Amino acid sequence: MIKAVNLEKKYKGTPVLKKVSLNVDEGDFISIMGASGSGKSTLLYALSAMDRADEGKVVFEGVDLYSMEDDQLQDFRRSKIGFVFQNSTFLKDLNILDNVLLPSMASREDALDRAEGIMKSLGIWDLRDRDTKEVSGGQLQRANIARALINSPKMIFADEPTGALNSQSAKDIMDIFIRLNDEGKTIILVTHDAKVAASTKKVLFIKDGEIINNLLLGQYSQAMEKERQSAVNEKILEFNI
Repeated sequence: MIKAVNLEKKYKGTPVLKKVSLNVDEGDFISIMGASGSGKSTLLYALSAMDRADEGKVVFEGVDLYSMEDDQLQDFRRSKIGFVFQNSTFLKDLNILDNVLLPSMASREDALDRAEGIMKSLGIWDLRDRDTKEVSGGQLQRANIARALINSPKMIFADEPTGALNSQSAKDIMDIFIRLNDEGKTIILVTHDAKVAASTKKVLFIKDGEIINNLLLGQYSQAMEKERQSAVNEKILEFNI
């Protein structure tokens, strides 16, 4: 689905990504872990073409994203990719529903029908008329996910989607991502939380701009949750990340 080849990125002359290559298959559920400044969010943005790498290429279903003009790339991202940001980018003068609808490329009537279905599945349809200040952090993150889904993307990227949430809200959000993956969505997320990473199928460990190891966990199983989390923690200790 995605093939990234020799991605390099520098900030103010300092290498942040160093010839990173990886393949993402349809149906994958991948978490990226690393210390602060390791390059994990930079990699996420490069893979989604939210920010282009300085060198290398990203091919999405046979299309070289970095060869596109900016307006073409914007249209491509809107139709193929959903992005859940670390911090909410909702507009404060719009209610929850209008923020969810904002990226939609469909007519408002069609988008409303789709938004209703998505928001009901996420348990937030009753919050549609509220301002962003009137909902909890967990509810707002559900709304962020709804907005990422409004154009029916094949691929979802999420940057620390549980980073600002309490443990119960974080679990609720991860349950949503597990369900979306079970329904066929391909997901890549960045996290510093071993429990979050243990909910995914594969963990990539990044250090100093390079992928240094990976851990295959397979389909999520609640019965194996402690064992999965222990395996992630062992890798974190092994590679000091």
